Amino acid sequence: MSEIHRSIRCPQLTQVHGPPACPDQLWIVTDGSVTQLGLGATLYVTHQDRLLLGGFYSSKLRKHQVTWLLCEVEALSITAAVKHFSPCIIQSKHRACVLTDSQPCVQALHKLCRGEFSASPRVTSFLTMVSRYQVSLQHLAGTANLPSDFASCNAPDCNETNCQICSFVHESVFSCTWHLHLRSPRQHQVPTLHQQTCMVQCSK
Repeated sequence: MSEIHRSIRCPQLTQVHGPPACPDQLWIVTDGSVTQLGLGATLYVTHQDRLLLGGFYSSKLRKHQVTWLLCEVEALSITAAVKHFSPCIIQSKHRACVLTDSQPCVQALHKLCRGEFSASPRVTSFLTMVSRYQVSLQHLAGTANLPSDFASCNAPDCNETNCQICSFVHESVFSCTWHLHLRSPRQHQVPTLHQQTCMVQCSK
């Protein structure tokens, strides 16, 4: 873990790596920016005991998402990054590790593993998508998250109507469960044997 921290702090020491192989360990560092309306992520690969750069990801948010809480944007950046690098995650024999500077998201995922839920429906819904890939989520200091922070603050505008990355980010807004209305079991209570007998006798 200390090596990934040093490489993130000094990105000029990181070399570029090709497509990750099955024995490689994957590290995904994410970041989300509310003010700049952007998501960013950086993929690092541990290949033959060397930490190399594997790829970048960035996407633009919609303007109405500026009203979201920071933890909700951070949770969306985690989900979008995991979804983007999911082919590499599936092929790797190691459990991928996601690093984020959002402590609430780390705590929310730990609560989700215990069967509890976050106070934010968006955070719960987004992190539920992440859990299907069995990745681990750990906290990273914001001062060490330079490449992903730059990617989230400088996400380019996309004008492609069929862009899968942008479509996933925009459609994920509608994947949250907000309210559930539960009726009392008494409203659907099945009559007991004694009640059924009385109803038969009264009907005769």
